[in-house]
Amino acid sequence: MRIAGRAFSLPDAVMGALALAWAVSMAAVAANTRPIASDDAFISFEYARNLARGQGLVFNSGERVWGFTSPLHTLLLGGLASAGMDAVRAAFATAFVWIGASSVMLYRAGRDILPRPMALCLGALFLLDGTAHGDYGLESSLLVALQLAFLLAAQAGWGRTASLLAAISCLARPDSLLLVAPVLLFGRETRKPRNLVWFAAVGLAWEGFALAYYGDLVPNSYHAKAGLTEFRAYLANAAAHVTRLGLADPAYTGFVAAERALAVALAGLAVLNPHVRQRPALAYALVPYPWLLVLAYSAIGSYRGHNWEFHSARFFFLSAVAVGFLTVASQLAGRWRKPAHAALVAPAAALLALIALHGLFHTRELACSLAAGDRTYWGGARYDAYRQIAAWANDHLPPGSSVAISEVGTFGYFTDLRIIDVSGIVTRGISRRERMDHLRVMARLKPDYAVLYGQWQDTVAGPGLRYRPTAYFPKTNFQDFTVMRRDSADGP
Repeated sequence: MRIAGRAFSLPDAVMGALALAWAVSMAAVAANTRPIASDDAFISFEYARNLARGQGLVFNSGERVWGFTSPLHTLLLGGLASAGMDAVRAAFATAFVWIGASSVMLYRAGRDILPRPMALCLGALFLLDGTAHGDYGLESSLLVALQLAFLLAAQAGWGRTASLLAAISCLARPDSLLLVAPVLLFGRETRKPRNLVWFAAVGLAWEGFALAYYGDLVPNSYHAKAGLTEFRAYLANAAAHVTRLGLADPAYTGFVAAERALAVALAGLAVLNPHVRQRPALAYALVPYPWLLVLAYSAIGSYRGHNWEFHSARFFFLSAVAVGFLTVASQLAGRWRKPAHAALVAPAAALLALIALHGLFHTRELACSLAAGDRTYWGGARYDAYRQIAAWANDHLPPGSSVAISEVGTFGYFTDLRIIDVSGIVTRGISRRERMDHLRVMARLKPDYAVLYGQWQDTVAGPGLRYRPTAYFPKTNFQDFTVMRRDSADGP
């Protein structure tokens, strides 16, 4: 399999124009709508908005708790909010920019291991397949863009640049250390002390700030999520998510199992590409890294179903699947008794046509979903429920009231009340025994109000501590809720 030289070519122009057009059009859609984000994303939005308001990097005013996972993403949104942008729209708009940039960098990496027409297929497939993008409201796309930039810099032997990008990627998400550390330590240029010092300097600067400002070296979200899911249960869910191609109907388990086996086999074929084997950093990112990240999160035992936490594992696994498939396609095309370039034209054109049709459908669906959620669980039902409760709270609860709630993001963002997080992400000191146990938290912290799942009557949370229902929100497509008020006779 012969790889073309580095001169600028038609595929380069096509990839650049496609990425730019897609990113600009989707960012424009996001800027003119209010996209629906996940509840966890609203935690970062609230930190960013409070930073823009001059209240500091906090969720509740005056309470310094490190409750976000991505310092870089939160600071970036805080800066954009300070400039007058809405934090939610800014998150989506920048995500589309990162995805456009990532597609170009993936194409650039693909040029070194595949013929350019096939590299174009690789970049276009990622750009136009929304299932590979991750959560647009979170830091997923920013992390992938930084990791790809780091790999390209390390591969080019730019030691200082790679070291800085490695550090910045860890500020986008700390688990990026699993990708960057081995590459830095085993790269000929990147492992030199004069280059590694830049990585250490950025990391120590943030950790020093976190220790001084929050009194912690790790985010509170780690303590809140660790140990919630048993290792094997988390691993089974994560492996199923990472290896899902979306081709088989979930109702047919046999087809799903075959699809996963095919995905694993194609990912393994990526290392059969001699150009991949000549680039250890890329080979590591495509094959071992996704599974190391999945194993790490399985050991932590976070919430099962929070699949965005290991999104980069899915991204690099799917990239390996695509590289394996395109490698085989290139080798088969090269067996034709025609010049290599001519042999690639027909299969590359066919693949690009399929990718374009698939991508246009996905992109149209994505643009429509930004303007109006589908009101399923992730499409907006949960968001609508908490928006409704927040609107009621703004009209009926006294300013400054404390409210205990287990999903704090959306409700906290759309109210100015003091939030007590029953899950323990933005509230310090919630023990493992108390996590997600509303009554235990209410008994110890005595909030003025509590938002509970389901329908409740008068409830005794602790000795002399009674709560009475003050509002009920019937179930729609998510969950019904009761807002409980502490009996005034119980005192402060």
